[in-house]
Amino acid sequence: MRTNLTGWLIALALSAGAGTARSQESMSSAQALMITRVVLSIEAGSPRANGSPAWWNLAEVMKWAADPSSPDYFRDLAIAKIVDASTVRVLDYTLQLTRSDDKKHFQLSLMPTIAKANRPAWFSDDQGVIYTGKPIH
Repeated sequence: MRTNLTGWLIALALSAGAGTARSQESMSSAQALMITRVVLSIEAGSPRANGSPAWWNLAEVMKWAADPSSPDYFRDLAIAKIVDASTVRVLDYTLQLTRSDDKKHFQLSLMPTIAKANRPAWFSDDQGVIYTGKPIH
């Protein structure tokens, strides 16, 4: 399953023209959406997705993103600055990945660190559906 999803994400990144977050201070909407998809892709390869009783926590996701064998576009997540056990900052966005106490569910949010007009946020969970929203001012 990881191979098919990884191939799809590569094609999506190339078609969307998503650049690397390393050379800028502000993340584009395409990059933020890609990071959300990267986290979901990594979780799709977690032990839980393969029948084990636990989804990965943020530290495990970050370790996989930084793995040299991971696709290059995973590196945008790997450069994130750790805030706490469930939070990292990627450029001007904050990513939170929380797992239920029984490790059977997780929730993900990627939101602008400072709420600005027209800066979208993304949300998902172990069901894999991505939602987006904008702040109301």
